[in-house]
Amino acid sequence: MSPKGQPFELLPALRGLAAHQPGSWSVVFEEQGRQWPVWLHAVRKSEAATQRAKEDLRRERGAGLQPGTLELAEYVLVLTSFNPQELSAQQTLSLYRGRWQIELVFKTLKQLLGIGDLAKYDPDSARAWMQAKLLTAWLEKEARFFSPWGFPLLDTLGLARISGGS
Repeated sequence: MSPKGQPFELLPALRGLAAHQPGSWSVVFEEQGRQWPVWLHAVRKSEAATQRAKEDLRRERGAGLQPGTLELAEYVLVLTSFNPQELSAQQTLSLYRGRWQIELVFKTLKQLLGIGDLAKYDPDSARAWMQAKLLTAWLEKEARFFSPWGFPLLDTLGLARISGGS
């Protein structure tokens, strides 16, 4: 809702955004009888990013997809407690972009290492399991190091430097 207690109409507000220009709105949400003043920052996605997001939604949710949900896929929304005078919409969205890159790295690692579901519940066992998975990933990446021709061989007899391909 708006700070004045009126319903906040999200989609009409987003439709007013110019391409690639972030927007900010002061909003309030209520949880367990307490009101929380926050700022909503949003930016319209590129056409390519919008199409990918909509395709993903259609694939995940199928026929029950609401038109408003598809329209929301055209935007990135970030909610923060920082006033725009402390942290602008541009700064907030830039920080979010950096955080998103980190999320993508973790997602990729989880897929490559098969660690989506940690199979161990004991902290020591889980730590050892994760270390083994990370070591395995590193060894796979650096396997050329263990290959007899994945690194240069020095000729100890002074004949020639032999370099293997990887």
